[in-house]
Parts: sequence; structure tokens; C-alpha cells
Amino acid sequence: MEIAGELEGAPFTPGDLRRKVETRLAAVGQSEEDRGQLQSHGLGGAQKRHYNTHDYSAEKRDALTTLFKLLTSKPASVSSIARRRTG
Repeated sequence: MEIAGELEGAPFTPGDLRRKVETRLAAVGQSEEDRGQLQSHGLGGAQKRHYNTHDYSAEKRDALTTLFKLLTSKPASVSSIARRRTG
């Protein structure tokens, strides 16, 4: 995060890491519910608290696999595009 210039001058905190993970997984389409399960935010509402006993293991594994790919993939390269000449 420091190399990428993603820290805004303040000391790094665990919250910075959690925020970055949440943002990156959202950007690649991981559902809000799965991200919440992965980060142990828990689920609100009576139905989810009392009736949904699914452990979300597969969803958490999928989110972790996605995060691993994000962290270990090669960064994209950017090529310059020449300006068109008009006239």
C-alpha cells in the first residue's frame, strides 16, 4: 500500500487493510454479504440472525481465492497512446 501511494500520510492501521480488502473485493464483484462474512461483520435482521444457519465456508473460500489472485497477479501494464494529429 505504501509503494502504491495508497496511504494518506497517517500511520498504517489494521483498519486500512480491512478497508482496502473490502474495496478491492467489491471492485471485482464479490457480493456485499460474502465480504461481510469474510470480515466477520455479521449479518443483521432477525431472519439472518435466527434462521440462516449456513456457515458461508464456500463463499468465504471463494472471496479468499479472489483476494489471493488480486494480491499475486502481475500488475497491468499501461502503454502510451500517441495523440492523433488533426488537420
